[in-house]
Amino acid sequence: MLSDDDLLRLYMQQNIPLIGRKVVEQIRGSDPVRRVGGGFLNVATRFASLKMNRVIQAESHKVELPVLYRWEHDPNTHEFYDQPSRVKLSYVNAGGKHVNALGTPDYFLIQEDWMGWVECKREEELQESHKDGSERFVPDANSGWRCPPGEAFAAEYGLGFRVISSKETNWILVRNLVFLSDYLRADCPPPTEEAIEVVKQHLSDERWILLQRLLESDGICADTVFTMIARESLFVDMEHELLSEPVFTNVCRDALSSEIYRNQKLSSCAAGAIQLKTIRVAPGTPILWDGSPWRILNVGDKDIFLEDENHAISNLQHDTFRILEHNGAITGLPEEVDQRYALAADVLTRAAPIDLESAVARAGHLASTERTATSPPERTLRYWRKHANEGEIAYGNQFVGLVPKISKRGNRMRKIDATVVAVMEEIIDQEVLTSTKSQISICYGMVRNLCADRGLLSPSEKTFRAEITRRRQEAIVLAREGRKAAYSCTEFHWQIDQSTPRHGERPFEIGHIDHTELDLELVDSRRGANLGRPWLTLLVDAYTRAVLAFFITFDPPSYRSCMAVIREAVRRHGRIPKVIVVDKGSDFNGIYFESLMSRLKSHKKSRPTAKSRFGSVIERLFGINNKAFIHNLMGNSQALQRPRSMSRSHDPRDLAVWTLPALTGAFQEFVDDVYANLSHPALGISPKEAMSRGLAMSGIRGHLLISFTEDFLILCMPTTPAGKAVVRPGRGIKIKGIHYWNPAFRDAKVERTKVHLRYDPFDVSRAYALVGKEWVLCRSEYQSLFERRTEREIHLITQEIRALHGLAESRRGDRASAIAAFISKAHTTEAVLLQQRRDAEQVSNGSPPALPCPSTTPNEQKPDSESFWSVPITIENFEELK
Repeated sequence: MLSDDDLLRLYMQQNIPLIGRKVVEQIRGSDPVRRVGGGFLNVATRFASLKMNRVIQAESHKVELPVLYRWEHDPNTHEFYDQPSRVKLSYVNAGGKHVNALGTPDYFLIQEDWMGWVECKREEELQESHKDGSERFVPDANSGWRCPPGEAFAAEYGLGFRVISSKETNWILVRNLVFLSDYLRADCPPPTEEAIEVVKQHLSDERWILLQRLLESDGICADTVFTMIARESLFVDMEHELLSEPVFTNVCRDALSSEIYRNQKLSSCAAGAIQLKTIRVAPGTPILWDGSPWRILNVGDKDIFLEDENHAISNLQHDTFRILEHNGAITGLPEEVDQRYALAADVLTRAAPIDLESAVARAGHLASTERTATSPPERTLRYWRKHANEGEIAYGNQFVGLVPKISKRGNRMRKIDATVVAVMEEIIDQEVLTSTKSQISICYGMVRNLCADRGLLSPSEKTFRAEITRRRQEAIVLAREGRKAAYSCTEFHWQIDQSTPRHGERPFEIGHIDHTELDLELVDSRRGANLGRPWLTLLVDAYTRAVLAFFITFDPPSYRSCMAVIREAVRRHGRIPKVIVVDKGSDFNGIYFESLMSRLKSHKKSRPTAKSRFGSVIERLFGINNKAFIHNLMGNSQALQRPRSMSRSHDPRDLAVWTLPALTGAFQEFVDDVYANLSHPALGISPKEAMSRGLAMSGIRGHLLISFTEDFLILCMPTTPAGKAVVRPGRGIKIKGIHYWNPAFRDAKVERTKVHLRYDPFDVSRAYALVGKEWVLCRSEYQSLFERRTEREIHLITQEIRALHGLAESRRGDRASAIAAFISKAHTTEAVLLQQRRDAEQVSNGSPPALPCPSTTPNEQKPDSESFWSVPITIENFEELK
């Protein structure tokens, strides 16, 4: 970050006026004006920038994110801010209309020699916009792009506006920067003098050496090599060779050796780029002779006659022609391809297998000199020989002339009337490709009715269904079932460029976090109560497919599970992946989870909604876990997926025997001892072996290890939805039905106040409360239960206690209804007893009891006739007595 003096120096150096300085200061002191979420195919990224000491947003990991990597490690770049401000753009759109629109550039950039807004766009998007006639983006003289309305707006403040196209991204350089980013950090320790000396000894006799040879040498540590490359003690062609491919990458011992190696490589590439073209010496062949176009007129026994563009004729001997061709004085025209060979290649590529088999058989008969009983007639041989000669003339190849083209025989024109086809297309567009999902048979009936109205011969239903299948399946499913259903029919994304591999280039580079509800019913280990199905949260390393950490809980997915699995990964490995890929669920977008990611200097990538292929690594692992482990356990809930066909004797809820401690231990053994040692089909080796090899070749990177301290534990602890709790006198705070106490709660200033809190998902006996400005440790009533317990036992007991409290909370409504019904019945009994006491009191006083009301005492007996006539009749009660 720039100091005030450095920023003032840049203002004066770049002649920024006062109005522009105010804009810059406002951007530097403000938050982003919007939060990017990505589109249907964009992977939005939260980039934890060490240079900016803040999280920077990137809307696409193929357009904006590479730019951030370059700026992060560019010494000429000082600051960059995402979604900085809105700018007013005035331009002519694609429809030819002059518009004034507000736009939000992607970044505001402050460099040593430039300052202004930056817009990042895909090259295809820029070309399409310019092709449509819009003047918002126009090409410049350097094969780049400009934004004239943006430049006009920025010029009012003395600033600049720049457009960066995806075509400008050098993916090899970006991948190398990503690979070396851990060694480019300021806290990366320098290698020892002894380690440096060992590396230099291996390069003492050679100016450059293959990186793989160097890494596999005795006494060489990968961390030492990559640290020396980052500090420019060793040199690699960062723009053309990948550090992640050591078998093809050379390491030079100094800058001079690097320059020599680069020049040699360029010269060898230039020599290899010369295409050796064999000129077909035949009349009509065009050639280049010393850069001038010529054409071969005639080929004689001794001389070859040539004609230039002015129709001047010259002749060369065959030997002289070949010498000039060998020396490069005579070359073929690269844009002029021999038409005969092109036609021959086209015929062979389009020929069906039956055609090629027939051509091979014909060529064999023509080459054979012996006549047998199975030989074709002489007339047929003459016919084939004629076609072979025609093939020599037309294609320059007799074999091509023998191809019979059997597969092209017959009439391939549609026999149905074009107007009938138009009717079918109309019904398909209006009725079939709609969200109502009309029955095909009914749509066919519409076709018949429409054809009858127009006097056309209606097609058969088979023809109509065949016409529907002519449409792409993706378009049909998209129109009838929607975008999510059509996703399985979309084209698979092939990795055909040098952009960042989707699974990373080393261990702990890319990790995936996701949740799934296990198909297994669990019971309480102490009382046997059914606790339901637990949730599994996994953190998987994409490069090695290894399970870095897991977390099993009865709580539904939330940021608490994400923080717990990250905590478990740090406990086991001392680190987490540099990039965490998640979906767009609310559990991954909370402030606590993103704060933890930023604190650990990891980037968060959000894969598009309903695009499961972006998370194929972890989704496939969920399937493996179910097939190989969960679905083979007693009490698995496969039968509940078909409740109508399930017998009561096979109800998994009654057959459940697994407890959370038993399941956690078994799953730990499955992922560590079974899955980790199985050969993975995508790797060819086991995840465990891939992890060890990857760390050996890419470096341990020990300076990135995270200390498992009390501060880190508090940072990983979640809070309740409210975030606060009231301090009750003598009881403390209550978290998820459990009371926690600390002596600091005795203070009268603290009692009955709300304090911030965090609880330990692994230990129900511990929680933290922010009293004053200090986090104090609070203990629960379960502290004695956890004494002399291991960490694993405490974790498992905690999950069961929380599940039991959750079960009691869920059944609280049922209990309340039963109690309320009982109390209502008791109130009715009380009313009867009270009326009986009143009647007895009146009898004892010698006065007749009051006439009972049927609505209040429905169960009392009717009064006898004597008691009835003893009631005096008045005007008020006459109607009632009647």
